[in-house]
Amino acid sequence: MSADQLHLSSGDLPSSPSVHSSPPKPDYSIEIPTELWEELCEYPRFSPWFLCASDYSNLSLACKRFRDIFQKRLFRSVVHIPGRYAKEAHDGNNTEAVTLVKPTFCEKITQFTTPPPAALKWMQDYRFCGMNGPVGISLSEQEKKVYEAAVISLAKALPKFTVLRRLTLEVMDIEEELVAAIAGLSSLCSLDIDGGRLIYRAAPLDKQIVAKDLWFNSRKLEEERNLSPLQLFSNQRLASLGIAMPSELSNILTHFADQGCSDRLRRLSLYDFDFEEFPVVFRFLGTTPNLEILRLRTDAAKDSWIPVDVLDTLTTMCPAAGLLHLLEYEGPPELVPLLVPNSPVRFLDLVDSPPWIGLDWEKGNRILDSISRSSSVRILGLPILPPRLGLFPRIAREFPNLERLILGLDDEACVSWEKENADQAGPAPMIEMDAENVPLSSVESFKGLVERLSLGLLPLPAHLKSLKIRDSVTKRVLNIHGRMVTVREYPVRTCMTRRALHRTACDLGKLYTSLEQIEFAQYPGMSWSKDGEGSWRPCTSALLPDLDEQAKAQYGCWA
Repeated sequence: MSADQLHLSSGDLPSSPSVHSSPPKPDYSIEIPTELWEELCEYPRFSPWFLCASDYSNLSLACKRFRDIFQKRLFRSVVHIPGRYAKEAHDGNNTEAVTLVKPTFCEKITQFTTPPPAALKWMQDYRFCGMNGPVGISLSEQEKKVYEAAVISLAKALPKFTVLRRLTLEVMDIEEELVAAIAGLSSLCSLDIDGGRLIYRAAPLDKQIVAKDLWFNSRKLEEERNLSPLQLFSNQRLASLGIAMPSELSNILTHFADQGCSDRLRRLSLYDFDFEEFPVVFRFLGTTPNLEILRLRTDAAKDSWIPVDVLDTLTTMCPAAGLLHLLEYEGPPELVPLLVPNSPVRFLDLVDSPPWIGLDWEKGNRILDSISRSSSVRILGLPILPPRLGLFPRIAREFPNLERLILGLDDEACVSWEKENADQAGPAPMIEMDAENVPLSSVESFKGLVERLSLGLLPLPAHLKSLKIRDSVTKRVLNIHGRMVTVREYPVRTCMTRRALHRTACDLGKLYTSLEQIEFAQYPGMSWSKDGEGSWRPCTSALLPDLDEQAKAQYGCWA
């Protein structure tokens, strides 16, 4: 058979799939519903399925359908930090020079002067970190000109972002052009001025900056020609106000108080201010009838109480009926009797209060009485307290619906390094008890109270889900013994060993089935969380590597 005949014969044969061919890969961009792709975009940061900006960018280039899905996510939140970069030469082995090229400052700052159309359409959250102020970078004259031109371009571009809801401006001077652009953003809900300052010398704007959430942080707001830039802000829609700008706190609060009631304000957070500013704070509170969340943190030392003369002044200034809608309070405990009793407070955090020990116990006791008048408390955080037999029965009686309890107990007792290590190597510790099965430990000690809790001799609120009992360990102790704490050569508590606390956590979990988390200590904290099967999983610092199998079975805990 000739070659031509062979060719013809083979061509006449019916075609058949090759045994080595594989079926075509499915086109997941079509087969998977759009809703699932959009769900992928909603995974929170640091989750195993979280995608970074470059991932969304690559996906949006794959096809038209992916472009429509992922460009929306890519441009939803944008951050510009135009740091200064230069070319760096590295010659690690002295044999071959390797050049690492990064964009220069001028190249980087010009990236946002002409926003892409997709950004104008989809961007909801924008953060820009400027170059004014002590950021440790000095710009050349050319870089300054490029930077100033870029900020002007930003001001011109802002009104084109039709769905922009949150704007954060850091370490920059906010001048006339940018102020006018912000005031013209009808979709704006949140404005953060972080480390920046307003410079506005022109006549008042036709429109004020009407945002729901305002945050002022550090550096003074400049005043020139008797026109305070604060006049640019309206309380018409104000729902959340945060101030960490001590020098201007009084001016900001006075400005909003002068506008009348901030009826929509629900959250107020004030940080790093002096006790002397409290009268201004209380005057403003009188204009917030619907406030729900109040957080006050002064710059005073943690062992400082509000001076008596200031407190007397506040007593005459507090709202006549209190804050009738207050749900959460975090701040100085002395203000509790003025703000809490007539309010439906559910969350009360006094953890940073001076310790209620020694001569200050009576003062703390009166504050606790005031807290108990709000029967709606679900989360209660108390400072360091003296161990007393009646403490936990009182909490269980006066706060029956409590779901989370945080408090500190201080009896100044210590566990020696040797005892901690000996306890780690020995059998699971047992509670020493007398003939009537009462612990021998003192009722006025941390150990005595915790042991009685674990035996059910002292009560906890029946519906408690989370219990945290801090100790008297301070950062000073941690600084001295930090390395030993890391390698478990030093007790992380001042009152009980790790094994004893491990046993306590497991016993409490049996007594109170509603408990989901238990934590002891402070630096570092040791915690146990209940899993879906009812077993207790310890955090890293609470792990007991040599916990024997019998103890695991006895306590139902993980090692």
